[in-house]
Parts: sequence; C-alpha cells; structure tokens
Amino acid sequence: MKFKHLLILLITTLSSNIYAGGGWTNEKGTSYIKVSGWWVESKNFFSGNGSESKSTVESGLFNVNIYAEYGLTDKLTAIGYIPFFTRSYQNREVDQNGNINPSLPGGDLNTFGDSEIGLKYNVYKNDRFSISTSLTLGIPFGNDGENQEVS
Repeated sequence: MKFKHLLILLITTLSSNIYAGGGWTNEKGTSYIKVSGWWVESKNFFSGNGSESKSTVESGLFNVNIYAEYGLTDKLTAIGYIPFFTRSYQNREVDQNGNINPSLPGGDLNTFGDSEIGLKYNVYKNDRFSISTSLTLGIPFGNDGENQEVS
C-alpha cells in the first residue's frame, strides 16, 4: 500500500469519531444526555441518474431520539442511541395532469427506531490528547413496515 493511501486511511479512522466527543470518556458517575429531532421532506423525485420525475411524490422522514453517555469508570463509558419515534411517509404520486398513479398509492410508517448501544474504552489520555476505542452494536427494534397495510 502506498504511503499516501495509508495516511488517508489513518486520518479517516482517527477523525471519524471526533464529532461525538472523540477519544474522551466520561468520568465515573457522570453523564451526557441529548434529546433531539430531525426531519427531511421532499416534494420532487430524482432518478438514479439525476433526472427529475415528471410527477410529484411528497415523501419525508421524521425522527425524535435520545443519545446518552454514562461513565462506568474513568476509562469506560456506556453509550446509547434510541430513536423512540420514527415516521416515514410517502404521499400518492400525482402526474402533471392531476392523475393519480394507482401503483403508488402512498403510505406511512410510525415506529420505534433501530437503536444502538456501545462501550468506549480510553487507551491513553493526558491533559490535551486522548485515544479511545469503541464497540457499538445495532439493535433492530424498528419495524421495517413489510407486513403493514398501506393507509
């Protein structure tokens, strides 16, 4: 492997967790809790090659979740992500003439989302620098909507 590729891999691996506290673990008995929500909504549909559809399909995704960290020891932190409400919807497809496409009647799904639990272990820490490793497990609590009737 060339040095350039190794350097890119190393930078990507080391920087991938910086946004969420990086290598710093919580002190024993301390916690961090964040409750948040987000949504995405679209009124247009674009195909895989980037062309815009001539019909209108409104679709969206809404999520309300809790992210928490708790210091089990000074070197070990428990992490949890729980999306306790997830809504996915797609309204019926209507073309430019106002005709409804019967093969895309629309529908929605309201469910508890797939969760994650994990542990972060501090390998090295000083006043300005910390290195940790973590293990995260996904738990498929959510409903994929496969056996749900369209409303």
